Amino acid sequence: TKEGYSTYYNSQADAVLPAGMKARIITAKGDGQTLTYETVADGDLTAAATATVPAGTAVMLQVAPAGATQSFDLGLTSPVLAAISETNLLHGSDAAVETSVPGGGSYSFYKLSYNTGGTDLGWYWGAQNGAKFTSTAHKAWLALPSSGQQAPVRSIGLPGFNETTTDVLIIPYQPDQPDDAWYDLLGRKLDKAPTTEGLYIRGGHKIMIK
Repeated sequence: TKEGYSTYYNSQADAVLPAGMKARIITAKGDGQTLTYETVADGDLTAAATATVPAGTAVMLQVAPAGATQSFDLGLTSPVLAAISETNLLHGSDAAVETSVPGGGSYSFYKLSYNTGGTDLGWYWGAQNGAKFTSTAHKAWLALPSSGQQAPVRSIGLPGFNETTTDVLIIPYQPDQPDDAWYDLLGRKLDKAPTTEGLYIRGGHKIMIK
C-alpha cells in the first residue's frame, strides 16, 4: 500500500528483507491486554540474520510511506533460522485457507485492510464479529483470544515507520473475566468513571457521556 504496509508468510523459505523494509510481529505484553509491535528483522541492518524473517513466521512488513503503491523483492533462501511463534499473534498459510490458530480455541480474526470507506488502513474484522474468514496465500492474519462472544474491538491501529515497539491498544476485556474499567478512545485506562463529555469504552462497548 502507499502507506507502506503489507503482511507475509512463507513456511518453506527464509526471507531476506531489502534495504528500507522492516518486519514486525504482534505480541501481548504484561497483563495480556496491551498489544505491541516488535521488529524482528530490518533490511537496513548489516548482519544477515537480523535482516531475515525465518520460515514459518507470520509478519507485518513495513516501509516508509509513499505517494503510490510500492513494490519490493524479498530474497528467499533455504530455511536456517528458527521460526518466531511463541508469542506472535500473527498467523499465516502458504495457500488460501480459512483463518485458524494451532491448537484451536476461541479467537477473533483480523486482516490488514482499509475501512469500508477506503480511507483508513488497519487491522479490521475479516468477517462479521471477528469470525473466521478466508485469507489469501502467503498473507498473515491477526488472531486475538475471545470469549466466543462479540469481538472486543472492530479495528486496531498501525505503528509509525520509525517506531520499534508501539503499544497500540489496550483491549477492554479479558476472556472469562469482565473488565468494568473505563478507557478513552486511545485505549488509555482511566482512574475512575469519566465526568467530562465525550466518547469512551467500557466492557467492549462505546459509551457517550453527556
